[in-house]
Amino acid sequence: MNEVYEPNGERATWRERERERAREEILEAAAHVFARSGYDGAGMKEIAACAGISVGMLYNHFRGKEEIFRALVDRYVDGMHERGDSTCAGVDPPLDQIRCRIRSAIDFYGECRNLVLIYVRMNPVRLEMEAAGWERDTRGVIAGLLAEAMRRGDMAEDDPRAIAALIIGSVHKLLHMYVSEEREEAIHSIPDVIDRIILKPLERGRSDRCEEEGR
Repeated sequence: MNEVYEPNGERATWRERERERAREEILEAAAHVFARSGYDGAGMKEIAACAGISVGMLYNHFRGKEEIFRALVDRYVDGMHERGDSTCAGVDPPLDQIRCRIRSAIDFYGECRNLVLIYVRMNPVRLEMEAAGWERDTRGVIAGLLAEAMRRGDMAEDDPRAIAALIIGSVHKLLHMYVSEEREEAIHSIPDVIDRIILKPLERGRSDRCEEEGR
């Protein structure tokens, strides 16, 4: 019999499972190629050779390197968000949740060195285009937490979307700077830098809230 049962109870054929396994192996190979050659320098032949398959077989799975790249970035981004959701579940107040998510993301970057190298070596125009979608999702999560912090009085009223954009943009710029300067060990200092320069100045202590309530 060719059918097996997935944990969720859905049936999957052996062929479907093999196809998914092959896609994952291609994405792993593509990550190395994009990290080594950059997006513009990578080619389907190079990716196929790294994956140990023919170019024709590669095209059976992906229509071109753009589709491979998007699938690869989606996988990294999904992994980063899943890590944040699991690591930071239940962390409160909202500003501490943001701190946790930034540290979780940086730890994830540190474990996925190819993701950082791809990011740094990518054409800035294409990077802007590719990053727009997942940055919007990430910005939405951070903005929601900032809005809740404002509602609770943990920080002064402001534009949560603008602050979220500032936080995400700062993380990316610092990441790019440290890797470009071959100071990858400094990546793990990014959460502290963001906390010191952006989050702590915005945070209101108990005395601040009490003083305002007494006016």
